[in-house]
Amino acid sequence: AGLEKRTARRGSGTGAPVYASGDQGKLRGGNMAEESPSTVLLAALQNAIAHGASDEEVLAKADAVLQEEPNLPEVRHCKLVALLYCKRFEDALQLIGDDPAGCELEHAYALYRLGRYQEVLPAIASAPAIPGLVELKGQALYRLGRYDEAIAVYEALLDDNYRSKDKTRSVEAQEIKANVVAAYVASKQTEGLPAVMERLQCAPRHSFELAFNAACAFVEQREWNAAEEHLELALRVARDSLELEDLTEEEIEEELAPGHVQLAYVLHAKGETAKGIELLSRVLRAKPADQASMAVGTNNLVAARGARELFDSLKRFEKILERAEGGEMQLSNSVLQKLNGRQQHALWLNMCLLYLHSNKHDRCRTSLKSFRKHCANSLSAACVEGSLMLKEKKGAGPDAAETFLSGVVQAEEERLKGMMDVDGDEGTAGNELATTQLFRAQLALAAGEQSRAAALLVGLPQLASRLGVVATVASVRFHDGLRAVH
Repeated sequence: AGLEKRTARRGSGTGAPVYASGDQGKLRGGNMAEESPSTVLLAALQNAIAHGASDEEVLAKADAVLQEEPNLPEVRHCKLVALLYCKRFEDALQLIGDDPAGCELEHAYALYRLGRYQEVLPAIASAPAIPGLVELKGQALYRLGRYDEAIAVYEALLDDNYRSKDKTRSVEAQEIKANVVAAYVASKQTEGLPAVMERLQCAPRHSFELAFNAACAFVEQREWNAAEEHLELALRVARDSLELEDLTEEEIEEELAPGHVQLAYVLHAKGETAKGIELLSRVLRAKPADQASMAVGTNNLVAARGARELFDSLKRFEKILERAEGGEMQLSNSVLQKLNGRQQHALWLNMCLLYLHSNKHDRCRTSLKSFRKHCANSLSAACVEGSLMLKEKKGAGPDAAETFLSGVVQAEEERLKGMMDVDGDEGTAGNELATTQLFRAQLALAAGEQSRAAALLVGLPQLASRLGVVATVASVRFHDGLRAVH
């Protein structure tokens, strides 16, 4: 499988809840004596929040109060927000219970952070349209691939910000603009992006996210030099901003990891593979906390190496896996939540290919089951299975693999025909079908069936006119003709 590019980068805000204290008023207890234990504990909690104590400390102090007075709504809310900031999202949902009234934002936020995006939308639908919830709706729509709807939500938020006289919303507006641009890039509406950015009155130089997203647009258009230029701009803008925060060089490099991973992808696409591998190796040595950067960077390093250094590639790849209940290794849910469908497909495929080329056939077959579970219609999974048949020499090798793949291709062609009847576009599935047909042609050549190989290649409308395919067909037919003469 090929290298995988990073997705467009959105703003950091996701409508996160805040503690109900400080400027919003003091926490209040019930009818308690002036110096009762509950009063002392409540004061300690208020003091911890006011002085910026850690979320773990706030959680512990909220628990202490609730042990004495379990029915204090403000304290329960403090505990809820502390659980969210401690990333204990399941515990937060358990505390909310079946009735999220009064905690709609916290409820939707916990679902979002757990990757349960389908549940976020109905949770928001019955709640008041407060800014945090509206932003969460846009983020959930984006994650679900409903980009046009996400754009509509983000632009409505921008309109609301422009009407507001609150000057503190300017930073929030910049993040929303980055989200709008990211949604346009993710939906592949990149040709009109300059006009969109002009309408939004934003430019790549204004923030790391905007420059990064502009680079992603050039990546989609395969304009590699422009993509590299904008990624270098994004990294400069980010570094200038981070240096003002007195971060260490290690902390700055950690923040720049997404940009470096994308830049390595562009360098590889330009043919500067050695430079791309060197950059990826440097990023991965630092072990970035950003799981998406770690996963995509690992995948791209493995793909750039190809069949070289398989042992090290396999060891690196297994670092982003987790052991499932059945004992098999698979991609972790926390990683999958941060990747889009195309990226997930690439990682599943490369995991299977690594096991295949390392002759770990049992692990390959186990990973193949997970691959099919997550990417049900993937023809690449069928190609891996065909390769396993060849490696294990099951059912007469190439003939069995060809019989299996021809059945899979026929079923996929019927499915694609149905898709064309609905929306007139085969999309990426059609490209995967072409790749499978190339594999079938390779099998035919391995079996000495040159005529069938040539017929398969000529029957690829997407590829038949490419020089490599034309040359291969000519060579196959030439050698087939020589055998016929002799």
